[in-house]
Amino acid sequence: MTMDLGVVALAFTPDGAFIAGATNDRVLIWKVGEANVPRACWIRGSEQGWQTPKSNDSELVEDQHCLSWDANGQKLAYGVNSLVSCLYFPRWMPTNGF
Repeated sequence: MTMDLGVVALAFTPDGAFIAGATNDRVLIWKVGEANVPRACWIRGSEQGWQTPKSNDSELVEDQHCLSWDANGQKLAYGVNSLVSCLYFPRWMPTNGF
């Protein structure tokens, strides 16, 4: 499995069948053992709240990331600093479906 940017968080589903990896701008989900094509992709957009405004005198602060699956492995919480997004991942999703 490869990702364009550095991986900042990883999480396996409770049954170990899927793994989610987050970079600074996206979350990719793969089926373990079938790492050629991700099963899903979520891109961190420029919506209000996901981009923190910075002034010229702001110091650079590294984002804090976390990933966590629910007990059924169908919902993934992706946290960046004080923001959280809940991503739904149905297990029946086609192999090439984003």
